[in-house]
Amino acid sequence: MVNKKDSKTKTTPFQEEQLKAVKRVKEYKLSCEANVVSIFYKKPELLYDYDVKLEDISENAWRVYYQIAYDIVVKEKKPSLDEFTVGFYLEKHDKLKEKYDEYGGWQKIIDATSYIKVDNIDGYVKDLNKWNVILKLIKYGFPVADRLSDYSDMSADEIYSEKQHDEYALTEEEKKQLFDGFDTVDFSQNENKDEKIFSENTDTEEEKSCPKTQPIENLEAKCEEALVKAAENGSDLAVLIIKVNSSENEISLEQIENIFDSDFAQNALVFSDESNLFTVLLENTGLDDAMTVAKEIFEDFSEKLADAGQKVTIGLSSKNGRTVSSERLLTEAREAQKHAATEPDSPIIAFRASPEKYNDYILNK
Repeated sequence: MVNKKDSKTKTTPFQEEQLKAVKRVKEYKLSCEANVVSIFYKKPELLYDYDVKLEDISENAWRVYYQIAYDIVVKEKKPSLDEFTVGFYLEKHDKLKEKYDEYGGWQKIIDATSYIKVDNIDGYVKDLNKWNVILKLIKYGFPVADRLSDYSDMSADEIYSEKQHDEYALTEEEKKQLFDGFDTVDFSQNENKDEKIFSENTDTEEEKSCPKTQPIENLEAKCEEALVKAAENGSDLAVLIIKVNSSENEISLEQIENIFDSDFAQNALVFSDESNLFTVLLENTGLDDAMTVAKEIFEDFSEKLADAGQKVTIGLSSKNGRTVSSERLLTEAREAQKHAATEPDSPIIAFRASPEKYNDYILNK
């Protein structure tokens, strides 16, 4: 019999460090949350002036008080927040009332607003935004634990700008430390066509249909969303970078999209720029399955666009159990594609990342 306790995924040292960082950040931002929400009760019209949302607040008590204030002022269009107005509202919302009473009721607002200065709200909101930026960095795999003291004296814009200018090209030393090596596709072995990962004989037309390519500007945000979803579901995410070089006849986007339609299922998001460079996000797909898909794409290009004199190269990477940012994952796939472009006999190359090496490297960086 399998021991359920033993079957759970063991937390890595890097993940433990990130969890501790999340706890510290939430402790830092607690006073910001209390100050901002208290000011909303003291001057309710400021709810319209500041873009503070429920998800920006971490502490349960202040989430409850914020929700009450927002519903009364913004949704019900009532201009004031007093004990009577709040009490009347809560008569219609039993669950909120239960939590409101548990967290101290109106007395909590009296205590909080007695010392707060409305004129300081700009600074409180900026601090709240700063700590939320840091929580987002942690979620996407940035090692921030050692920088929290520094971040206390920085603005959200400064932190974001610093991360935007981080160098994401992989050095040779990083490649050595982070990856188990390159993987290439063996074209000498033809798999059974009935066992394709996205088989034409088993998928319905609706399941096979792949959405048209999206602008490259949407890529990073969509990749971040897919990484969050994969982390929550315990699933994988693969990235393919496909470069189509046409040396003779021009290849139309429609021709390329038709090939993608035949090879991708609904779990694929395709992005393109103006230079026949395509990025594909394959949700719920590991690296091995993604390489199978990449081989099918390459063979379809070779068969259907033979007259175009094209050269197709494909680079891949995958989340593979790592806490990784979208920038890092996309960079790995781009590096693999660049490598494939220099290898005449290996048009498909994948980085096979080692979760253990990667997380240890990030932890000790």
